[in-house]
Amino acid sequence: LVGVRVPTRPDMQLSRGFDPVTWAKEGLFDWLVPCNFHGSVDYELPLVEWNRILKAVNRNVRVIPGADSGVWTVDEKTGKRSGRRMMTLGEYREWAYRMQSQGAEGVYLFNLFLYREPSYCAPSLEPWHMILKEGLSPAAIRGKERSFPKGWVYEP
Repeated sequence: LVGVRVPTRPDMQLSRGFDPVTWAKEGLFDWLVPCNFHGSVDYELPLVEWNRILKAVNRNVRVIPGADSGVWTVDEKTGKRSGRRMMTLGEYREWAYRMQSQGAEGVYLFNLFLYREPSYCAPSLEPWHMILKEGLSPAAIRGKERSFPKGWVYEP
């Protein structure tokens, strides 16, 4: 199988040099991963729209939402973007919950291994350990703490 990773929003594709609709029509890939690229994970990733657009041209294409390992936040005093930090376990669960609420068949986690890299200064290895141990399926996150990053900023 062949998969492609593209920006999270369908309207951003052509300006970034991607054309997944044409690729799907031509049968060039089997699954598409809309995923942020080092910026902030997209909690509003339009999975339903992706499925509508791609299934119209190729019923066999699967769309699996992706998340990189960090989020951008806003400084409460200045209102400006304050920096990127690693996601917490609760934030991963919230993102997975939102994707599953749109019908996600699975999730793709990019750079999760960074929690084990000292240079990234992850405040905790908990996300790494718990996601590997429990996963992020609906059953795994049901009843568990979920959180939305305070001051979350979407930045394509």
